[in-house]
Amino acid sequence: MRKRRPGRIGHELDGKNRSHLRALQCKHKVRWDDLGSPTQPGTYRYGSHMVEVTPGDIKLANGNPDTLFTAIHPDFFSDGTPYLLTGVELPDRK
Repeated sequence: MRKRRPGRIGHELDGKNRSHLRALQCKHKVRWDDLGSPTQPGTYRYGSHMVEVTPGDIKLANGNPDTLFTAIHPDFFSDGTPYLLTGVELPDRK
């Protein structure tokens, strides 16, 4: 039997349980241009949702309106909490 270490809650989760945890959030694909190609950090509207833009997001987008982010809103966030940008996809340069 495995011993549990203090402070390691959930370390025994198997892959199936982890995938269930990932499903407990809303996700949207958001083009940088859909946020207005922001140049300053802040909260921006995306449809009926608000999205938090950080200085790091601005740097990753590098002014390219076609940069694609995944915006997430975990279920444990309150309804008024803005989505967070993660998972950037940079467009191919030709």
